[in-house]
Amino acid sequence: MLSSKEIKFSWKKKISCSPKLANAVSKSKKAFYFRKKAGSPPSKDNIYNIHRLGSKRTVRSIQRQQSVDKRNQLHEEIMRASDRDEDLFFRLIKTQRSSSSQFTHTLQTADKEASTPDDMNDLFKEHFANLAKTKVNRLFNEEHDNLVNLDAETIVKLCENEEITVQPVTSNEISKLPRHNRLSTYCSHV
Repeated sequence: MLSSKEIKFSWKKKISCSPKLANAVSKSKKAFYFRKKAGSPPSKDNIYNIHRLGSKRTVRSIQRQQSVDKRNQLHEEIMRASDRDEDLFFRLIKTQRSSSSQFTHTLQTADKEASTPDDMNDLFKEHFANLAKTKVNRLFNEEHDNLVNLDAETIVKLCENEEITVQPVTSNEISKLPRHNRLSTYCSHV
């Protein structure tokens, strides 16, 4: 039968850490060991207490910095992501649901704000659904677009007509043009 200490330990999740953090944790454990070996002196001015406290602060500082780096990396990944990136969307939802240490207390979009988990999930869903929709630009010139589509259809019909053949421009024809029109005509045919 496992003791309560073993059960608690077996439930802990192993966290991957950087070599810098592993080194700091090792130093902190050594400082704790030396303090304990010296009889756990109560004085704050004791050299063992000072080393233990300093090493503990170093570990916490590195942990906080790594947490910030991880969060910044996630934010950068979100900003670089495409609006069609489903993997990132579901990973964000999984992250939001799984870890309380990364819990977002408030989620905001341009026009809405959510503070409960259900509201946040709905807002995520709505936001990504809106990104996937094609929006009509009010500055878009529809008349010009219709003319371009009509021109494209006409060109396709002309090209499909086998009776019409287009003769390439020869160098003789270019030399007969007035000098100021040669370059522009030549460039438009090439």
